[in-house]
Amino acid sequence: MKEEHFLDLHKVRLICQFSGYLKRNKNKFTLTKSSINIIKKGFSIFDYLNLLKASTLRYNWSYYDIYDEIDFLQESFLFTLYLLKIFGDEFRPKEFYAEKFIKAFPSVVENISNKDYLSPETEIKKAYIIRALDFFAIGFGFAKCDGKFSNLPRLYENIKKTDFLDKFIDFK
Repeated sequence: MKEEHFLDLHKVRLICQFSGYLKRNKNKFTLTKSSINIIKKGFSIFDYLNLLKASTLRYNWSYYDIYDEIDFLQESFLFTLYLLKIFGDEFRPKEFYAEKFIKAFPSVVENISNKDYLSPETEIKKAYIIRALDFFAIGFGFAKCDGKFSNLPRLYENIKKTDFLDKFIDFK
């Protein structure tokens, strides 16, 4: 088996490289001074911000999923946080946030080609849920799930914001 066969491990390695915590030297991965510093002193808010920047600005969210590359989903990561700040006090379906995204940015739907099996709007909703909500918002601790599984094993039906989001960012 290869690392690429275990997607979560592969994502972690890529983001660690983009963050400057791992480097490749003669076909071997080694820790950088930054990662050794984390081992010695612990993980700080600056390390978190470094990972956040690498994940939003350098890592391609559409890498390894089945949907079209929709760059705007990733570029609007702050809008996702904004939606969670406004509507995230109670558990809501993930589709609620996907619909708000499409309503705010209807031109995104126009740029997706129509497929026989999936309408452009459905594709954007599904990609938004997987990328912006599951990978980004939940993955970085800005949102949490209610624990009820939907049709797909890794997708939870309802989410709400965490206290961490309220402490981390304030929209004025």
